[in-house]
Amino acid sequence: MADLCAELHTRTTTDHDRSDKLINLKLLVVATDKTLWSKTIANFYFIFKALEEELSCYKDHKHIWCLYIPELLRSKAFEEDLRYFFGDNWSSLVFPSPATKDFTQHIHDVAKENPTYLVAYCHSFYLALMAGGQVITSSHDRNLHKNDPVADYP
Repeated sequence: MADLCAELHTRTTTDHDRSDKLINLKLLVVATDKTLWSKTIANFYFIFKALEEELSCYKDHKHIWCLYIPELLRSKAFEEDLRYFFGDNWSSLVFPSPATKDFTQHIHDVAKENPTYLVAYCHSFYLALMAGGQVITSSHDRNLHKNDPVADYP
């Protein structure tokens, strides 16, 4: 596993650094606006929900079983945030953006084609969430409302 991580790091460092700078800039803007923040949380909810649905479907797969860790599942935490921002009927008010809808469909299609490809998505999304989740939450706390009951990521 260490060899895979090292190879992923080596092959993606330049692109990752470039996208990291762009994402950090966008997050500065999003973290200062409650409307943008809630829409971003909604889109991440749909992405994680799609990924976690597929992980659940393939949790007995020989290459996927080790990725299905109930303690890491985040869609319920996103639901708590969406309930806070949009109210108890949030599920009838919140929809994925067109790009998010396309991406979640892509996740489902990839899983059908070859469930092993979910490994790359899990690596990207959960690693990013673990690495950046606390930074994002603290930025939200500083820039929006310290007492908003947003869920911790992770």
